Amino acid sequence: MNLGHTFYGEPSRPLLILLHGFLANKEDWEGIIPHLIDTYYCLAIDLPGHGDTPMIKNQNDSLPNAAMFVNRFLDEKNIQQCDLLGYSMGGRLALQVLLQRPERFSRLILEGSCPGLKTEEGRLERVKNDGYIAKQIEKEKDVFLKYLLKWYQQPFFKSIKRKADLFEKFLELRLKNDPLQVAESLRCLGTGAQPSLWENLKDIKSDTCLIVGCEDDKFLTFCKEMATIIPSCELYIVEKCGHNVHVEQPEKHVKILKNFLKVDK
Repeated sequence: MNLGHTFYGEPSRPLLILLHGFLANKEDWEGIIPHLIDTYYCLAIDLPGHGDTPMIKNQNDSLPNAAMFVNRFLDEKNIQQCDLLGYSMGGRLALQVLLQRPERFSRLILEGSCPGLKTEEGRLERVKNDGYIAKQIEKEKDVFLKYLLKWYQQPFFKSIKRKADLFEKFLELRLKNDPLQVAESLRCLGTGAQPSLWENLKDIKSDTCLIVGCEDDKFLTFCKEMATIIPSCELYIVEKCGHNVHVEQPEKHVKILKNFLKVDK
């Protein structure tokens, strides 16, 4: 199966699967993985249209299809039990993956993510907006950096931009992606294109952890509401941080993970 991935650590240890966000790839987790592999076997996966996972028509070209794609991959690897971590777009995918195969996942960690948009009107508006953004990416494919700089002008990214060296590395990683694949990913896997999963949150049986930056206003609102719906849920709000907790505050992120996963500190 054509799914970009990297394993880290010892296969004998408990498995943690990591799903990155829009515009990143599996390398996005390398700031925290070295601090986890002493107790966890980590599997970082490229989302469709990112890194080494291409968009494939009728296979991974919607969020439910992409989730089935991931679960089939885990079946092929004979992975029967694991924990699951998803960030932003990867968090929305993680929810779909878990809801399709709930018996497989002991614990769920969502960082800066949400279950989609509640109303059909909101989804249609978002599809229209994401379609416009996708066209801009395609239009500027030869100057992808120009588009990235526009994207990261959004308010919830302002905190990472204050750290110039970190932001430079952040952009370098994203420039490794194929802009045409990224554009198609946004069309197919964007928030407006997915079904709302708000009604499914009450059915989650896995212990769940929500991580969000205190400067990430939109997702802070989402996470606070999600924490009241998911039956077994812990909410962690990270100070001095925006939408990328695992990049901006890796030590705090790891501490939260180890506390939630009951890994020795």
